[in-house]
Amino acid sequence: EIMEHKDIHGHTPMKLLIEHFPESAELLMDRCVKRSEMTNSNDPQFTVTYDFRLLDPGPDDPAFLNGWRFFGPSTMVKHERKQLLLHPLTQVLLNQKWSTFGRFVHYFNFLSYLVFVTLFSAFIVIEREEFAYGRHRPIFNYERALSYVLFSFTVVNLLKETLQISIERLKYFMEISNVMEWVLYGTAFAFMIPFVMPGSAVEDPFKAIIHPNNLWIVGVTSISLCYANLVLFLRRFRLFGIYVTMFLEVTQTLFKTLLVFFVCIVGFSIVFFILFKEQVSNKTSV
Repeated sequence: EIMEHKDIHGHTPMKLLIEHFPESAELLMDRCVKRSEMTNSNDPQFTVTYDFRLLDPGPDDPAFLNGWRFFGPSTMVKHERKQLLLHPLTQVLLNQKWSTFGRFVHYFNFLSYLVFVTLFSAFIVIEREEFAYGRHRPIFNYERALSYVLFSFTVVNLLKETLQISIERLKYFMEISNVMEWVLYGTAFAFMIPFVMPGSAVEDPFKAIIHPNNLWIVGVTSISLCYANLVLFLRRFRLFGIYVTMFLEVTQTLFKTLLVFFVCIVGFSIVFFILFKEQVSNKTSV
């Protein structure tokens, strides 16, 4: 009952413990996990009971009605309490939330993004063929409709990313995936401008973009980032998550290794440049 007491702002002692005394919070979380007296976990009667009240008071909490919603894992993330996030109580709570709500939101986002990637890929391939051989036919209605759908999708996602920036501020740019999404939708937005706006409206303000050379550089950048972001979407799926994580870890290691090699190559290049310059000077003087 003491741990469920709240101050005038709706903050519980557990919130303060997570912020300032994580070791004490971990001890309390250990007491919220109760195992049956069966020592063998393979016994059919073996049970583990988790009490989530300290980490998630639930929607019936009076503080929730006052706008002071407390959710333990969010406080752990905010204060970088990695040990508490890895605690079995936290992990089970997050898995329960994911199974109840999170996976449906993720599946919806994934399916909508997959549709976007498919339509954008088809659109960019069709238009590239037209630009390669010169457009000798008018734009069909389905192409125009497709361009408006893709343009609308990019606008909605740019607004979503802008809202996310206003909420997270500098933390937004600490995640490379957020920056990648911003560049992705920004380049897609720029690429779609000549296809959704009249020619007279884009000739002057977007003259540099609609030039074929620049246009397709923007398009290639956008479609490349689309598929890179699609790989990141697969991390949430149990079947692919471990492989995506392995791929990202190997890629990071590769870039670090290349950085070391780059330093060595620059050093050797300068040395050989000086030596070869000396030989060229001698031959010239002879």
